[in-house]
Amino acid sequence: MDRSNNDEKNNNVILLIVIAIATMVIVVVGATFAYLADIVENEATANIGGKTDGGSDMFLLDAGDILSLNVTYDNFGINTGDQTDSTVASVSLAAGKENITHKYNMYLNVINNDFEYTSGNCYSVSTEAGKSIAQTMDACVAEGNLWARRTDEEEYSCYQKAASVEIPLDAINKNELTCDRYENAIWAKEAVPELVLDLYTLTEDTTEESCVGEPTKGVCLRTSGSIDYSSETECSDGTWIPNVFKAGKCFKFSKRVDITESRPDKNNRYEIIKEKEITSSRKEDVTEYYLATIRMVNLEHNQVINTSKLFSGNLVLSVVDEDVNTGQ
Repeated sequence: MDRSNNDEKNNNVILLIVIAIATMVIVVVGATFAYLADIVENEATANIGGKTDGGSDMFLLDAGDILSLNVTYDNFGINTGDQTDSTVASVSLAAGKENITHKYNMYLNVINNDFEYTSGNCYSVSTEAGKSIAQTMDACVAEGNLWARRTDEEEYSCYQKAASVEIPLDAINKNELTCDRYENAIWAKEAVPELVLDLYTLTEDTTEESCVGEPTKGVCLRTSGSIDYSSETECSDGTWIPNVFKAGKCFKFSKRVDITESRPDKNNRYEIIKEKEITSSRKEDVTEYYLATIRMVNLEHNQVINTSKLFSGNLVLSVVDEDVNTGQ
């Protein structure tokens, strides 16, 4: 038998095996979009996103689905409760040869948001002399004055509160449209969170019964923004936020971000989590789950100004370009 022919056949077999393996790797990577190995700065948006860079660690980022809300006369009003849309996101790390720690960020990317603050009060002012020089809402309120306007065509300005007299309105009529009907009236807007992102983290409960509980399990979000774990009956001066059982997992409220009138960063994003560490060993893969909920809060007044408004956006998970080996 010709040895050179055998060598050539063996080489062809090896080449075919290599091609098959390479094809399989491409298919696997294309299907999972996983972060494999030494991680560099990259992002996952509404779906899993990834990059391979030769190594042995596996980092998976799944930022969930697009979040959207459309508030209408039909789905929002007295006794309808809040309007919400949610998605589950996850970050997974599997160490290769040694224990490893990586960091990641989470952002909310705003695609569209035209919601406004509708909380406020109606005041009567006699002259333009009531105006203050403050140019922003925060500065105006900090002075104890009113961030207000006379009509919805006018820009908001700062009015001196001492030169104004409140016009009492009931809950149904307490809105800017009603205020406009009064002569020499201004509507003073208050930045009460109305459109918010609620972030939930995973608990150890594995069934819906143990997650939700009886009495209801959850947290109390105080008006100051602090969180405590008192019972629902002890949360009369705050908002009781119950646990949520979704996708077979139990989630507990963690934080709230006010996104009512979009004031995100230059990239049109809100920072939700900054440089969160995740650590995995060769013996244990780690996955951290989050539930993100966009919520239009049903307040105790007429929110007609936000009818037919739309929000759309998505979570973004970003790997911090840094890893820390924690030993063997």
